[in-house]
Amino acid sequence: MNNTDEEQIQVVRTASCPSLSERSTITYEIGSKGDSQYIRLSANSAGGLFCKEWVDFANILPLLAGSPNLTSKTLQPVYAGKSANSPGFLLAALIHEQLCTTGKDSTPAPPTPPQKKPAKAKKVTSKEIPT
Repeated sequence: MNNTDEEQIQVVRTASCPSLSERSTITYEIGSKGDSQYIRLSANSAGGLFCKEWVDFANILPLLAGSPNLTSKTLQPVYAGKSANSPGFLLAALIHEQLCTTGKDSTPAPPTPPQKKPAKAKKVTSKEIPT
């Protein structure tokens, strides 16, 4: 998208969320132009580079719908030839917006190990108590 197009996108909301690794905070903006909705990454509290271009949700939604196991690699086509951090940061923002989930919250809990039966208490008599 060129700068002329970017100037026409109206920022509707700015929000922040933890990165997928939870080592930094990602700031992103939601924007609109006509009937189209956009998102762009705008800041990272750590040093990782990222692409600051607007991305049309129309380009993101088919990728999300076509992927049963969502990872940052799912979103790589959105940033072809751009920073490798951008897909992961975008995924963090989309999760924060509750537009998708990685499934990590829906994975079954690990099986609980079998519980040992409690040992029976030994009966103590007065003869066995040391004096």
